[in-house]
Amino acid sequence: MNIRNKNKAIVHIGTMKVGTTSIQAYANRNKDRILQQNSCIWIPNGNRSGISVTTVIEKNNASDCDVLMCDEGLWHFADTKKVDLDGIRAALGSRYCQAVLYIREPVGFLQSWYLQGLKSGTGQPSFAKFLASPFVRRSLDFEERLPIFRKLFDEVTIRCFDKNTLVNHDAVADFMAFAGLDVTGNKPVGEKNVTTGPNRLMREHLRSKYGVSDKEIYTNCGAYVDWDDTCDIVYHEEVQEILSTYEASYRYLEQYYGLNFEDFYQTSKRRDNSQSIRECFDLYIRGANTWNEDQKSRDPSP
Repeated sequence: MNIRNKNKAIVHIGTMKVGTTSIQAYANRNKDRILQQNSCIWIPNGNRSGISVTTVIEKNNASDCDVLMCDEGLWHFADTKKVDLDGIRAALGSRYCQAVLYIREPVGFLQSWYLQGLKSGTGQPSFAKFLASPFVRRSLDFEERLPIFRKLFDEVTIRCFDKNTLVNHDAVADFMAFAGLDVTGNKPVGEKNVTTGPNRLMREHLRSKYGVSDKEIYTNCGAYVDWDDTCDIVYHEEVQEILSTYEASYRYLEQYYGLNFEDFYQTSKRRDNSQSIRECFDLYIRGANTWNEDQKSRDPSP
């Protein structure tokens, strides 16, 4: 892992929904072995200041060790006071510091992020309002945000989060390989923070937040819905809006980081929302008193 006999710091900065929870669980479980086999100290996620990073390093007498970090908050809160990137970089000292950002195609990423908010109960119930959020839009403004990391880190790498191209088709294996770590004998962890099927999430949200009864839900949707189906919820016009909104940002990645833009955007276009209850869901959260039992058909494949 050393470059020119210099210690390194490998920092996975995000984004959300690219396996960071699984990576964190794996590193937390295997931190002692990672240190013993690689002379590499794991900094648990949530340490977002120079003081806290320094504390972990000093507590483990790891001033001469490599450093491994994985925290999606570093990316998403980079322009806020919730993260002290300057302090973190200072705490890493003379190490060769490499940041890696995993990205997904925009439609799938935004859908997954929105559904995670439904699951946790902390996000916008309306997908349309979620898309319009300034925080969401800033998180995909690569041209604005990447220079923050380029200024502080010795190297910034972009990796596409596509399970067909990840090492062993796995986020944990890919990041550990990227960091050059020997993982022999490490204890595996199952996939963490897996998002439930969209229909089930929307049903649970209607139950918990709006007090909608199971009878009402099943009367209007249950006859034709697979609650565990991993269907898409994005409408054709929203796909077009997302692709248009973020095209310049992804083109920037193509120009400066070699991203295959066309492959990414072709993947984004392949959406089928025909099995989603979202139209009923949207009517209810907008305050409609009745459900649209005969959901309007929308073109599922833009």
